[in-house]
Amino acid sequence: MEKKQMKKKHRFNLFDVLIIVLVIAVAAAVFWFFNRDKGGTILAAGTKVTYQLEITNVPQEVAYSPRIGDYVKEGVRKVRLGKIVGVDVQPYEKLTRNLIDDTINLTPVPDRYTVVITCEADGKLSGGRVSVNGHVFGVGSEIALQSKNFAGTSYCITMKTK
Repeated sequence: MEKKQMKKKHRFNLFDVLIIVLVIAVAAAVFWFFNRDKGGTILAAGTKVTYQLEITNVPQEVAYSPRIGDYVKEGVRKVRLGKIVGVDVQPYEKLTRNLIDDTINLTPVPDRYTVVITCEADGKLSGGRVSVNGHVFGVGSEIALQSKNFAGTSYCITMKTK
C-alpha cells in the first residue's frame, strides 16, 4: 500500500499573528523615529520671542553691568540667546523667620540685588518649548548667562511670543 502524502495546509495560529503584528509595530516605530520633525515649527516670520531672566543675590558691581543693546549668550555652549532690551535692578530680599512672633517675612539684604534682564530673539517652537539658536528653554529653566560685561546663573521667569 502506498502511503499517500498529504499536503499540510498551513494555518495561522495566534503566535504567528502576534509575531507579524510585532514586526509591523517595530517597523512603524523606526519609521516614525527617523522621519519626525526634529527642528520644530518655525514661528511666523518676523515673530520675536521676548523673555525675562532673573539673576539673584548679586553685588552692586554686577547688578548694573547688563546694558541695553548688548547680546547675551548661554555660558556653556556659547549660543547667542538674543539682545537685551530692558534691565531692572531691585534690592535682593530673602525669606527670614521672626522667632519672636513666629512669622516669615521678606527682608532686604544689604548691598545685594536682583537683576531682571529682558531679552528679545528670533525663535522656534518645539513641543511647547521655545528654542533660540538651538538652545531649548522655558519658564523655570536655569540658564548660565554671559555678556561682555557680566556672567551669572539665571532663571527664565517669563516668556511670550509675538
